[in-house]
Amino acid sequence: MEAQGRLTNKSFRAFLAEFKRLMKAYREEAAGKKTEIDWARYEREYAERVRYLAKELNGLVESASRLLVIETPRLGRP
Repeated sequence: MEAQGRLTNKSFRAFLAEFKRLMKAYREEAAGKKTEIDWARYEREYAERVRYLAKELNGLVESASRLLVIETPRLGRP
């Protein structure tokens, strides 16, 4: 693609054709790669991430709740 200030129809069509060619080559290459997923490992890692996020969220909730100040309303007769 030419290094110029404006995008022309000609340069865009050239870019689009090259992009489509690269995408086709990538799809063909990726289709040949079938990977087996270790589901037991995936579940362990996922559970660990959930535990970590729960701990972090718990700490955030506790620190946010300390900032809240609840006052009793001073309405009516004492």
